[in-house]
Amino acid sequence: MRRKLSLLVLGFIFCFAPLLHATETGGGLSSAVKRTGLPVPRFASLRSNDVNMRSGPGQRYPIVWVYKRKAMPVEITAEFDIWRRIRDVHGAEGWVNQATLSGKRMVLVVGKTMQPVFKKNEANSTLRGQAEPGVQGRALKCDEQWCKIEFDSVKGYMKRESLWGLYPGEKID
Repeated sequence: MRRKLSLLVLGFIFCFAPLLHATETGGGLSSAVKRTGLPVPRFASLRSNDVNMRSGPGQRYPIVWVYKRKAMPVEITAEFDIWRRIRDVHGAEGWVNQATLSGKRMVLVVGKTMQPVFKKNEANSTLRGQAEPGVQGRALKCDEQWCKIEFDSVKGYMKRESLWGLYPGEKID
């Protein structure tokens, strides 16, 4: 009995010593978890056409969704070690490995109808085209009302309210 208790105490010491040290040095549990130091929440995009979303932050958690759309914008809502909890445009949430994400600022066209793309950031500017809901583009520059967007072969300006992947009032240069 004494030997089992001694082994249990030794196991506790070896398992939790790093955590106890972090607490003693003022770091607490949060310092035992590696973080990027970047703000949370923030927007990012998918790095490839095959990204697994899991129910928790680790390989042992089941895959709940597989994204098949490279550069799709997602919102990072939490970090845990090398895992990021993300939310997509439809509100689905889950965990992905940080290596599957990119810092490129992408946006999705939202709404129920085609959205105008203008040559300049003015509503009476020359129309460059129309963007369908669900089309993704890269946000090059945004002010409070307009964003300069790059689609495959077209650059132009769109109203912020027709885009998902930006925070209200967020500026991009």
